[in-house]
Amino acid sequence: MKYKKYEEPIGLTVNVRGDDVQTALKVFKKKVQKSGILRELRDKRYYRSKGLKRKLAKEATMRRLRREARKLMK
Repeated sequence: MKYKKYEEPIGLTVNVRGDDVQTALKVFKKKVQKSGILRELRDKRYYRSKGLKRKLAKEATMRRLRREARKLMK
C-alpha cells in the first residue's frame, strides 16, 4: 500500500501569505460563495417536500426569464 507524502486537506483552503489575513479572508469568502456551500446549508436547514421544491424551482425560473426579458428590452 502506497502512502502519500503530503495529504491534501479536505474542503476549502486558502493560503495566507505573510500577515495578510484580510486578503485571505476575502478569498475564502469568495470561494465559499462560488462553491455554493452556504446556499446548500440554507436549503437543507428545513425539510421541503418534492412538490414545494418543484414550485420554488418554477418560481425561480420565471423570475430569471422575466429578468432576461427586461435585459433584452433595454
